[in-house]
Amino acid sequence: MPIKTSAFRAASIVTAACAASLVLSGMPAHSQTVQAADSTAAVPQETPDVERPQGQPGPLKGSVPGPAGALSAEGVSPITRSSVIARAKTWVDAQVPYSQSSYRDGYRTDCSGLVSMAWNIGTNAWTGNLDTYADRITKGELRTGDMLLFHNSANPVSGSHVVLFESWTDSSMTSYIGIEETPPHAVRRVIPYAYFKNSGSYIPYRYKNIVEDAATNGDVPVSGNWDGGAAANVGVWRSGVFHLRNDDGGLTVLDWGQAGDLPVGANWDGGNGGPAANVGIWRPSQGRFHLRNDDGSLTTLDWGQPR
Repeated sequence: MPIKTSAFRAASIVTAACAASLVLSGMPAHSQTVQAADSTAAVPQETPDVERPQGQPGPLKGSVPGPAGALSAEGVSPITRSSVIARAKTWVDAQVPYSQSSYRDGYRTDCSGLVSMAWNIGTNAWTGNLDTYADRITKGELRTGDMLLFHNSANPVSGSHVVLFESWTDSSMTSYIGIEETPPHAVRRVIPYAYFKNSGSYIPYRYKNIVEDAATNGDVPVSGNWDGGAAANVGVWRSGVFHLRNDDGGLTVLDWGQAGDLPVGANWDGGNGGPAANVGIWRPSQGRFHLRNDDGSLTTLDWGQPR
């Protein structure tokens, strides 16, 4: 069996937030705000500090889509991880300016307002009470839609901050893609864990009403030239595992992806190491492809709208 097939069998990469080792150029608008998502790229360890004054807790204000009013975490509908990120990206795409007194969609346009909006909690929380809508988790448990919260009791209005976690940039878990409201406007960017400053004070939390995206039920067909022969081959993707049939009737099994992903197959790397096809998945919660290359490395590409 070709070298690629052996490499496939040796690979076993399944993560809840599949990491980024290389981000391609020519991405859609929402991905252009990511300043770096390459495990080899230098991630800034320091950044000029900025004032981030936030408003106090309060009801929805201004133009509110749907009923306004403060609600407890137990009183609102569940929301999927992909919906949390999709909501947050609407502010990134619109470059919503940072403000403690302005509102959009009923939510205050500061750091805590963005998380309140993304979680759709029905009220404007602040860093001093966002934890009451969430459960504390560990760094290793962080997944799409969770938050990293720093509430500075010594300077709660101007010295606190909160960031929405999207995904790790690689398996080292030293940096991640985060979405935040910070002057001058909402951004989506790579952040060194846990943050540029006061890193040890940021605590991971998970929204009480967040739910997993629907899993893909049953086998999903996929095709490609897995073994480099003259003809294409068939295969199926089953709950995060590829089962690929070769020309000789042999089977290649490869762990790649997680429940809810959609499989794809093609020669991503131009036959580097052989003419055989590669496998990959498209993750609906992120609107992102996670593509496996011949050498086992990962290429990620933001393409499409999260759902």
